[in-house]
Amino acid sequence: MRREPMKFEILTPKSARWKSFVVLLGNTLTDGLPEGTWRCGNDGSGGSRHRYAEAVMAELGGIDIDGTLAFFREHGGYCDCEILFNVDRPDLNGPLDSAGVTSAAA
Repeated sequence: MRREPMKFEILTPKSARWKSFVVLLGNTLTDGLPEGTWRCGNDGSGGSRHRYAEAVMAELGGIDIDGTLAFFREHGGYCDCEILFNVDRPDLNGPLDSAGVTSAAA
């Protein structure tokens, strides 16, 4: 029996798992810190600017990490926190309804 190769997803705001990714990344960036502060991969330590996002994507599994990071950079996600500030936007999630709520399709 021949198996189809596993396909890895490029994670975008239109992905079914986007909200899970955003929640996990947000929690990772803020856990254990005073309210209103966060950690970011672009902290001057010389590490990966996306180290927390990469860890979350690896935990979720089935994600094309390099392809997803390229998408993030194309949309202003140059580091972990900028993914939340610049990529997690309604205009990338899908059209807004009359109440301003995103009606994102997977």
